[in-house]
Amino acid sequence: MYKVFINELALNFADFTENLEPCYERECDSILAFGQSAEEIVLRLRNSGFKNILIRTDYLEKEWEQFCTLFVFVEAAGGLVRNEALEYLFIKRLGVWDLPKGHLEKGESLDQAALREVLEECGDLNLELEHFIRYTYHCYFFKDKWRVKRTAWYA
Repeated sequence: MYKVFINELALNFADFTENLEPCYERECDSILAFGQSAEEIVLRLRNSGFKNILIRTDYLEKEWEQFCTLFVFVEAAGGLVRNEALEYLFIKRLGVWDLPKGHLEKGESLDQAALREVLEECGDLNLELEHFIRYTYHCYFFKDKWRVKRTAWYA
């Protein structure tokens, strides 16, 4: 299953074999029903009035790849930092609470980028990289183009 966020809207891609809880406001069969460009898809999703949409498909990887080709693909990495008291580190960016993350630099691995971004945004915390957690996906508009950002998260 893939879940991509477009602001507060969650667009979920799943195959028919996945057993999911009935928590989706709208279910549809194919992303092709939404349009042929990133702009058309985002506009239709935003105008749908729904916050959680599920796309069920027999061709999960193909549908997901087709969706991603409509956007500029961006790689990022970040850290879920927890201290010994089990408190999590958040940063306030542009008035919104967030986790430290950022884009990969040329030649950098995902885990190196996660450590570098936390260091740059939060200072030297004497961090130890534990393990990969998961990828998240987010669509946003920047410099006249829609982008889909895949963020690799590490503990």
